[in-house]
Amino acid sequence: MKGMENMNEVRVRINKISLWDFKNVSHGTINFNAEQLLRDEKSHIMGLYGQNASGKTVLVEALGVLRQVMSGNELPPYLLNYIAHGKNGYSMEVEFVLIDDSCNFSGTARYGFTVARHTDPNESNEKPKIIVKISNEKLHAGWIKNGKLTKMQKAIETNEICELKMDAKKKRELFGCGPLASKELEEQRILTLNTSRSFIFASQTSNIMDKNLDESENIFSLIISVIINRLKVYAIRSLYVIEEQAGKKDNFYMVINAGTENKLPWGIPDLLNKVVSMPQKYANDIKRLLPSVNQVLSCIAPGFSLKCDAEKSSLDKDDDYHNVELFSYRKDVGNLPIKNESVGIKKIVSFITLFSEAYNNPGFTLVIDELDASIFEYLLGDLLDIFMNHGKGQLLFTSHNLRPLEKLQDCFVWFTTIDPDNRYKQLSKKAKATNNLRNMYLRAIHLEYEDGKLYNGTSKYELARSLRKAGELI
Repeated sequence: MKGMENMNEVRVRINKISLWDFKNVSHGTINFNAEQLLRDEKSHIMGLYGQNASGKTVLVEALGVLRQVMSGNELPPYLLNYIAHGKNGYSMEVEFVLIDDSCNFSGTARYGFTVARHTDPNESNEKPKIIVKISNEKLHAGWIKNGKLTKMQKAIETNEICELKMDAKKKRELFGCGPLASKELEEQRILTLNTSRSFIFASQTSNIMDKNLDESENIFSLIISVIINRLKVYAIRSLYVIEEQAGKKDNFYMVINAGTENKLPWGIPDLLNKVVSMPQKYANDIKRLLPSVNQVLSCIAPGFSLKCDAEKSSLDKDDDYHNVELFSYRKDVGNLPIKNESVGIKKIVSFITLFSEAYNNPGFTLVIDELDASIFEYLLGDLLDIFMNHGKGQLLFTSHNLRPLEKLQDCFVWFTTIDPDNRYKQLSKKAKATNNLRNMYLRAIHLEYEDGKLYNGTSKYELARSLRKAGELI
């Protein structure tokens, strides 16, 4: 369709997310209201606060699952551990905003799915293998193209066994109606069901849609195809989720080529902990990256910079592998292996390229669990203040440090409650006793915020008594 073939610069941003039965979240919804900020190429921040074990990390983990599903990857079995106790599976629905000014196109897409247990039919009946099943997928879309509005409508839907639940007209427009298309769709249904992949974002599904487009082009199928493609590219290249578990294992990644059009973001495991052997081209990528990283690091930690040492792994001229080691450099100390640096320095180095990408790229989303861990609180406040006022991308994070509440606008901050059926809340305007969001939050905790209790604590006297009794038993 003329004017659609070059929709390669579609900017995507998460606008809303809802979870059901995901670990300790029976239900929770966060509405980011990020559409207008994306149109204006302005940054969007969402900080999530709350007590321990109240659903903050759950949101990060859910976005990690979303990234894997929309990338078309096979889901690993450990994701079944996220199913809430006593439930058969967990579900989520995410709304995205898509904008491409060059093609005069803007749209909204809502994608939902369920993750549940599935018995692999290829295994014996005596010891069946339990794998991940992605089912009940739903994709709704609405758009404006050249000023013409198409209202939100169902595009694709599957049931519990990944069968298509669509009216005949839309099924024909998207996939065709011949016996070959029906056979291919059935094969794809069985394949995705038994390989723990999404039906909608599978490459084979896109191939079936593309073949149908070649035979009978129509605007509905073309735009749905474009939306699916761009959401998949967004998940692979422009949605990056940093879960705190990686930091606890002291396994930091040096991320290269984040968000670039022709190269996927990739990380080098353990580069901040030891010497790593890698092809020369990767070593060259790191050397090219360091000047821009050092420019930022020198502002965060004056006098601090990184250096890279790369030597051939062997004398064999056909072997292009190099042993690469990173060093930190301070004028008064000299070089020090980065593996001997503090956890805080390693964490900053590990996400600084991603943070810079999110700062400069309107279509990049960075999600960080416990952003405040091991980072000086004053620096944290300044980073978020600069990102909010001058950045272009999307930053979603969890934190315990309340310093950012003094910097961020209240529309950018959400809180967890103790109610698993209504897990996420913003402080309502009628509760504002002060313009300081930090004071508002602490006041809401003490007064048991009426729209959803934010803290399930006990008295200091009970805490002291329990500590004393515990000491008697040791």
